[in-house]
Amino acid sequence: MLIERFVTLKRIQKESVAEHSFFTALYAMLVADLEIKSGKSVNVEKVLRIALLHDLEETSVSDIPRPIKHATPEFRSEVQKVGERVVSQILSDLPEPLKLSYLELWKVEKDEALESRICRASDLLEALIWVVEEEEMGNTNVQKLGIKEELLNEIKRTGVDSALELAHKIIEASRQREAS
Repeated sequence: MLIERFVTLKRIQKESVAEHSFFTALYAMLVADLEIKSGKSVNVEKVLRIALLHDLEETSVSDIPRPIKHATPEFRSEVQKVGERVVSQILSDLPEPLKLSYLELWKVEKDEALESRICRASDLLEALIWVVEEEEMGNTNVQKLGIKEELLNEIKRTGVDSALELAHKIIEASRQREAS
């Protein structure tokens, strides 16, 4: 089953939740390795497990558009509660230790540990790359909405320096391709 992301935006390319999850995990591995290279201690296995599970609820309830999901702290909290119920249901047939372990990994994506922040930054980085690709293909709608700037600011707020550096490099490379 194909569950699409960004369904409320005019878009040129479609992206599924599965594609998003794969690329988020790929970027999370890259960012984790860069953080290790810079001297930080990172549990890469935990990063990858969190990244693979981070949007598990979307396999049942679809992708909720970011502006709606983050409209107010109260609404975000309700979305989180519903998400937890959905994830619990998805995992319900697993043996209890696995179910609890996976649910905890899904929840931990929201905390402030470095592994969690790497996953959030990678999730945002994946969305940023999608936006840059849309702009390069001529989609002026995403540009008008200021999504790229919003995502860049959110990546900065994660405090994951290597993800922010990658984001700036991606944007700069796009500018150079556009200028040539």
